[in-house]
Amino acid sequence: MNVAGVIDGYKKEYERMLNDSTDNFESFFNEMKLKISILTADLEGSVTEISKEIYTLNDRLEKIISDNVKSRKQLSQLTNSDAGAIGMFSDSKNAYIHKLVATLLLVFTIIGYVLYFYKNNLISFGFNTISVKNKAAGLVNNINNNINNIKKNLNPQSSLSVLKKAKPNLFS
Repeated sequence: MNVAGVIDGYKKEYERMLNDSTDNFESFFNEMKLKISILTADLEGSVTEISKEIYTLNDRLEKIISDNVKSRKQLSQLTNSDAGAIGMFSDSKNAYIHKLVATLLLVFTIIGYVLYFYKNNLISFGFNTISVKNKAAGLVNNINNNINNIKKNLNPQSSLSVLKKAKPNLFS
């Protein structure tokens, strides 16, 4: 509804009526009162309709504002949970890398020891067992020689021989 157009239309009509009825002012005045009361009723109806529309739009606006507040809270929570998830992913990735590096170091250390022992013929993988047996036999011979040297070098006047004389059944 174009209010300015309606008002202009009434203005032109009143001017025409005023020019036409100069001789009967009373009837003109009554007709004007009637038209003004009709116009006032129309304006009051329009104001009522507009106020109803404003009320419904205000309710919708308040609902949208409350939904917006809820949505902002959810967005904030989701943003914070996103940052937490990214942090957890980064931490678990770093922990995985540390464990992987530690495992690789352990594997390389074990391989290094095995290669060192194999290169120095301290262990065998079944390929060269003769050299291992010879080394073991040499160790046994060295131990036996050392025991025999200790027995030969044992002084009869040592504390061991004195203990043997004092308590003959102590060592038997």
